[in-house]
Amino acid sequence: MKHIIITIKPKEKLIMPFAHFEAMQGLVYKLMSFDRGLSTAVHDKKEGAQAAIKLFTFSDLMGRYTIENGKRVYAGEFDFEIRAADDILIDTIEDRLKKDPRLNIRGYSCEAVGFETGSCGFTTGAMVFKMNTPITVYRTEEDGFIHYFTPDEPEFAELVANNLKRKYREVFGREYEGELHFDCLWKNEKSRCITKYKGMYIAGWRGNYLLGADADMINTAYYCGIGGKSSQGFGFAMIGE
Repeated sequence: MKHIIITIKPKEKLIMPFAHFEAMQGLVYKLMSFDRGLSTAVHDKKEGAQAAIKLFTFSDLMGRYTIENGKRVYAGEFDFEIRAADDILIDTIEDRLKKDPRLNIRGYSCEAVGFETGSCGFTTGAMVFKMNTPITVYRTEEDGFIHYFTPDEPEFAELVANNLKRKYREVFGREYEGELHFDCLWKNEKSRCITKYKGMYIAGWRGNYLLGADADMINTAYYCGIGGKSSQGFGFAMIGE
């Protein structure tokens, strides 16, 4: 498992809507398309009849910005992090940036002025995660209504755990049999996030959470994301205190 932190500088400025996960997922796929076979395999990856589980995730844009007309405006450098279960994905992005650091984000010319790759190793026990992007877990009812769960509902932790176990099975090829508990340590109303992705509104929650699990599962959560829609930018966790 591996990550890459890319320092990006707009040629002039970059204007982004607050609901920008779709645009940044598009950038990730563009970077992966340096190896067309890899990007196709990741995009089409499925687990039986289940929905696609794409074993990568990415951060919010991390840096200074101003707000103009309800949008973020980046004039200087900012960081963007991508994590993946398979090192090949990160290595492909690194090779692409070495060959061509130019980036196009929503029609704005940018450049990768630096990048850093690495890997974190976690030990068995408990890890506090501070959510950089919101966790979303949901269930589609018989009438088609999508119920997005809050951390106050017991289904929230249950669905997070089930999602992590599916990702673990994809990564390691075996069922997870260790301890697993997921608890909300802190949130407030500002932690609630409603964003739009491909015309659909998605609800999620930031905040601080405690994951108790073995080392491989903690790595799975960190590198593959927590909750649903991880490859769309949801559930990206930073190490908390």
